[in-house]
Amino acid sequence: MNSKQAKQIPIEHFLNKLNHKPVKSSGNDLWYKSPLHEDNTPSFKVNKILNSWYDFGIGEGGSIIDLVCTMFNDNVSQALKRLSSDYVSHSPTKQYQSIRVKSAPKKSKLELKEVGKISEKALYCLLRDRCIDVDVAKKYLQQIYYSVNNNEKLNYALALKNDVGGYEFKNGLMKGCIGSKAITSINLEDGKDVAIFEGMMDFLAYLTHHKISDFQSSAIILNSTSMKEEGLKALNSKQFKKAYFFLDNDEMGNQCFEYLSQNIDCDFVDKSNSYEKFNDYNDFLIE
Repeated sequence: MNSKQAKQIPIEHFLNKLNHKPVKSSGNDLWYKSPLHEDNTPSFKVNKILNSWYDFGIGEGGSIIDLVCTMFNDNVSQALKRLSSDYVSHSPTKQYQSIRVKSAPKKSKLELKEVGKISEKALYCLLRDRCIDVDVAKKYLQQIYYSVNNNEKLNYALALKNDVGGYEFKNGLMKGCIGSKAITSINLEDGKDVAIFEGMMDFLAYLTHHKISDFQSSAIILNSTSMKEEGLKALNSKQFKKAYFFLDNDEMGNQCFEYLSQNIDCDFVDKSNSYEKFNDYNDFLIE
């Protein structure tokens, strides 16, 4: 078996043979508890269209060959031999998983190279895969090119500029931030209602679902629940009429809602029950 043949093997089939089952699905994405380290919540994503994976816990991703090399500490030749033998000869041991956690690479160095309008076909496909209206996305997102660890090969992604000039980005393999991490605030004015979202895709999903082409209310996109302190400062910086929370239906989302709702100076409504069967607003839109 050569590399081209190996890359035709669906990653989800390979994981199934190792008895790793997806915890949830979202469009063409399958989410697993990571097979590479101990994982209480699903942080390992497989995209069925690209046949690629990304582990948000260790910041690594790639093809099925990369996955086999990472799981079993194989070189490429060994990985191809393993895959040709009905995909896999044996499962990784717990001892090996422990080693992988310890040897996880340091955080990658990302360098912004170019910012412009969305043009790459794969990014349009990503928006359609997430059921996001492309025209709505173009109003708020840009396309960035960036390098990883000084590699000459450039990557591209959808990006949302945050309040300190950094770029929160997402593509088919990974998401992250280039520059300083911060919230993104939109139309913050006294007397308006304000909507709070955890990520840019949830905000765009809300606009798409309600067919809002000209958003007039205020919005705060946290870009991570770790930004709740900054989110609170923004919420209390204006005299808002009412706050509407559209956070994720998980432990971190619930904790963030409790913190913000108990410390803001205006009335609020928890809207997460409108998509209570789903993890977030974008998942709800897709289904």
